[in-house]
Formats: sequence, C-alpha cells, structure tokens
Amino acid sequence: MKLTGKEKARLCIEQNNEEKWTNPNFTLDELLDSYILGSIAMPIKSNKKIDKETVKYFSTGNIVIDKRTRINAKFRVSMKYITDKKSAMEFECVCTYLDISDFYNFMVDLYIDYAEGFNAPITDIDVKIIEIEIRPPVSFTEKGFVNSKVLKQYDLDGQIDILLHFLKTQKWEIINNKIIFTELINDDFVQTLLKAFEKETIINNENQKNMLIDYCENIGITNARENIQNKIQKEQLEKEKLETIINNNKDFYSLNLTKYNPKFTKRRNTNNGPIYII
Repeated sequence: MKLTGKEKARLCIEQNNEEKWTNPNFTLDELLDSYILGSIAMPIKSNKKIDKETVKYFSTGNIVIDKRTRINAKFRVSMKYITDKKSAMEFECVCTYLDISDFYNFMVDLYIDYAEGFNAPITDIDVKIIEIEIRPPVSFTEKGFVNSKVLKQYDLDGQIDILLHFLKTQKWEIINNKIIFTELINDDFVQTLLKAFEKETIINNENQKNMLIDYCENIGITNARENIQNKIQKEQLEKEKLETIINNNKDFYSLNLTKYNPKFTKRRNTNNGPIYII
C-alpha cells in the first residue's frame, strides 16, 4: 500500500497503558503539522524535554495497521516563509523500514534537525509527504502465513514446517493472536531464507547417509540391517503401548471426568467435620 499524504489517517498513541487517538478528520499531512508539530512546539519554546511516544496503531480508511509494521517514506522539507536564498531551499528526506511504533518519534527528530539546520523556529518548518509505502511483516495465523506471496505457495503442512524453522531462527512476537516475524518484510529475503533452509535440510540428510554408511562399514551390512530391524520393532511396541494408554484415557485428557467420580464408602467423624474415605 502506498500513501501520498492526502489520505485521512489517525495515530493511536500509547500513554500510561491508555490509547489516545488523533483527530479522525486530519489528512496525513495535517497530522504532521497540526498534531505532531503542534504537540512539540510549546515544550521546545519553553526548553522542556520532549517525551517519547509509542504508536500502537496507524489507521487510514478502514485499514488499521499494528505496530511492527514497517514503512518506507519520502518527505519534502522546506521553510513555510521564504525570506532569503537559504529559506528557499528544499530537501528530500528518506527513511526505510521504519517501525510504525517509532513514527511519532522519527517525525519529532526530523522537525528538530531541520529547525537547527535552517536556524529557524520549529514552527516555521514545513514537512510534506511525497510517498509512504506500508510494508507489513510476515505473520502466521490459524490459516497460515500472510503478507508473503512466496510462503503462500506452500500448502498448510509445508507452511507449518517453515513456521517451526522460523521460530528457531528469526525474531518474533505474538500480537493480536498472530505470530509476527518482525524482521521479515521483503519476499526476496524470505526466498533466500527458504533456499538456505533447503540447503541445510539436504546437508543434514546427506550427513545421515554418511553416518549410516560408516555404521554399516564398521559392523557389516547384515548386522546393521538386523540391528535396525530390531530397533524398529522395539520402538513400534513402545509406540503401541503409549497409544493404548492414550486411547484408554481419552475421557481423562479431554477433562470429561464423570466416570471417575469417587464413591464414598466410609465416613469418619473428626473435630473438623466428617471425612469420607474412598
């Protein structure tokens, strides 16, 4: 998704475990000038510290974007009032893969930096959005991966295999009942990870073959085959025993305990009341 600054947009700021939403009538450009610049102008004029703020949600239209979503953005920065050559200059500022939760703080720093560069009051700085590209990270839900065309090519079983690998090797968080892989934004990078995973699997399989060959060479093929068959039979018997235990106790594991209600067979009185002995 790409935005130009003309779209209606809101930020949800986390403050003391509470959600504070901005005016729903602001466009993105107005959000920068009226809300972000407006909230820091007086503290800066009074030489007060600017508090950091965390964006919990960003919304535009009917779309609500969670934190950990990344944005690529390009801004045009200039002076609101032209008085000389320096004040007539315009600059482009680019940020890449900015976490949406840091959007407010990034814009505050942008205003402060350019106010110092122009040697002008911060309220004279004009920032306009050229383009914002929304880049949601790869996520996993009960239906499989989202935000990745590459991962959606696999069936659910294949996606679960990849999920297990990513859980071991990538940074992730659980947000709104989704597993968010916070640094997986680019499908080209995801494709590279999958190729590396495939190579790792091939190497592990070949190593297993080498170990089997070494084993056969050490004790002979006949003995190796006999040992493997004995091992399979032993494990099969243990598996069947475990399956019998599971099948005989399905009611217990599903917390259906009606058939396990105790029958009291004897009562003994004590100072604290009757005790029933099963």
